[in-house]
Amino acid sequence: MSKLSFTTNIRNLTLPSCKKCVHMIPSKDIIQFSSPYSRCKKFGVKDMVTDEIVYYYASDCRRYTTTCGSAGSHFQLEPNLTCKIWKHRFTNHASVCIIVTGVSIFSVFSYIL
Repeated sequence: MSKLSFTTNIRNLTLPSCKKCVHMIPSKDIIQFSSPYSRCKKFGVKDMVTDEIVYYYASDCRRYTTTCGSAGSHFQLEPNLTCKIWKHRFTNHASVCIIVTGVSIFSVFSYIL
């Protein structure tokens, strides 16, 4: 009896993920931490009049070798990924209500799942 061998043909499986990179900026409009609208703070364009920086989409940065490329040449591992994910969730998608009664302060967080 021979063993069946299952091989996968998934492209980019061993390449670093932008989700785990220190340069990734999650979209404020989407609950998911990593989305097609995530941006990369390593690459962008500064408006010379307003000084506003418009960062490139992470997916575009990974598409072109002049930026990060498919190999992720500028990838740096985020050491505090869990904290960054929770910060994104609570900063952009939590309703905070502070109720002050007497000496007590109660914080009520309602998280949108």
